[in-house]
Amino acid sequence: MGRAVRLGADELLFDLRHGTETGIDVAARHEGASPRLFAELVRVLPADGRRVLLDLGAGKGRALLLAARHGFREAVGVELSPELCAVARANLRGRRAGAGGCRTEVHCADAAGFEVPDRVDTVFLFDPFPEETLRAVVGRLTASMERSPREVHVLYQHPRLARVLTEAGFAPVYRIGSEGMVLRRDGRADGAPAPASGAAYKRDRKS
Repeated sequence: MGRAVRLGADELLFDLRHGTETGIDVAARHEGASPRLFAELVRVLPADGRRVLLDLGAGKGRALLLAARHGFREAVGVELSPELCAVARANLRGRRAGAGGCRTEVHCADAAGFEVPDRVDTVFLFDPFPEETLRAVVGRLTASMERSPREVHVLYQHPRLARVLTEAGFAPVYRIGSEGMVLRRDGRADGAPAPASGAAYKRDRKS
């Protein structure tokens, strides 16, 4: 079975397995995070790097559900659409066993004006914004890192505007072709620089 077929099958089966409704909504311009890609990107994180995930452009909440299943202690979503927020909250309320003790919440807000909580150490993006909005979002993230210096990883699915993050000091440490990448920035004064070419992370793989 080809990779594209496996990715598609995973998405179709996700809701059947978990009793949720996170599928594509053309009218709302919504597409959920790929379960397989999310898992591949999360595996790159350091062992202690799964504490608080922020999903910007959370849609129906699939990435929040995945974060819960992959060991995060807390998952926070930000979504502009009230309709999608309502679906995401219903999905989180009704999630089945296996999500562990992850605390989840969804904010119905404009991500460009959302103040990033200083406890966030992982950000998930599925190409959710035009460049102007993404720059505002990254500005909020770096401001949080200046208030509370820490290491932050960005899991970026379909990283069309990755340059916005690299211009803000985030270094790519892992890439899956054009499907996804992980970027890192350490805001601590004594923080180690990102390993060259992701040397201390899993090796890049082709899609």
